Amino acid sequence: MSPSTFKPRRFTHDRLKYYIGLVAFGLCIYLYLSSGPVLHISSPPAIPPKQRDAASNSTLGFQQILVLSMRPSWRTRGLLAAANLTNLHVSIPNPTPPTDELIAAFRSLGPPSVKHPQRGEAFSWLAHLDLIKYIIARDYDTALILEDDVDWDLSIKPQMRLVSDAVRQFTYAPEDDVAPYGHKWDILWLGHCGEPTRKDTRRLAFPDPSVPPMRNYTGWAAKYHDGLMEGQRVVQRAVNPITI
Repeated sequence: MSPSTFKPRRFTHDRLKYYIGLVAFGLCIYLYLSSGPVLHISSPPAIPPKQRDAASNSTLGFQQILVLSMRPSWRTRGLLAAANLTNLHVSIPNPTPPTDELIAAFRSLGPPSVKHPQRGEAFSWLAHLDLIKYIIARDYDTALILEDDVDWDLSIKPQMRLVSDAVRQFTYAPEDDVAPYGHKWDILWLGHCGEPTRKDTRRLAFPDPSVPPMRNYTGWAAKYHDGLMEGQRVVQRAVNPITI
């Protein structure tokens, strides 16, 4: 369904709050918390079962899983097959691609002295903004945004239960907050994508038996795993995530 084919509900400014997430494996989040020391947990904290189990439901604890894709392709077919295999429910809205004029206007934002996005980068930014408008118009409390070329582990559901435990502990979510990840965050970013794991950034390390051996990490982002130990994932305040 295109964002232009539905009528938005009337709502107040307070109801414009929304939560967005993105998957690619590793962990980092934007928070309102100050920097501090690294914390470690050796076993899951005493999170009420109902809350942590909701993180492993068919939408991984979010109200919706939305896929950003311009058209049906081998990428969407593969993603839907993976979702079916792992019992996830995903929705693929039918977006309106940004016009050439809008892309050109977006690329020209800012003074000449700053770096301006390439056409493909501007297209991606605008497509994400359009999906955010879709989320707001439908008044979703939370939504997990995936790009159509994403993949995930067969163990995604037990992984997200551990993420739920860690995010709630890291953000000091109150016990009476029934949301799987609490509500003390604005953007929950699932996946490092070149995000540095700096030692001076407050973070929470936790064990996960599904983490691949560090020797298997290759590419330019491998150097950003500073301070990580084998078999660990990390929740931290974001430092400099690379992509949208």
